[in-house]
Amino acid sequence: ILGTYPSATVMSVCGQGSPAEAEFDPDNNRCSPCPHVEAATDAFWASATPDVAARVHYKLVPCDGSVVTGDGDIGCNGHKNTVGQAKVAEFLAPTISEVMGWEL
Repeated sequence: ILGTYPSATVMSVCGQGSPAEAEFDPDNNRCSPCPHVEAATDAFWASATPDVAARVHYKLVPCDGSVVTGDGDIGCNGHKNTVGQAKVAEFLAPTISEVMGWEL
């Protein structure tokens, strides 16, 4: 992304699961790859120049039911419906606002 858009701000977002999704599909743990995503972001930060590193961010959306609860926010095949997507957006909005310098 930064090769094509060198002034872009990048946010790696991981997680977004709920306990209900794991009940629907026991092999579905949306947070299991998150330590690797965070480690990749950290490795990029360590190798990037300070001005580039300042524009690369990581955010974990918890999978513990504190954001997506499984109560009216899961739709087809365990995917979030519009309610679940809105909950994730509401969780991310303050972080994105701060990173981008936007007012909520």
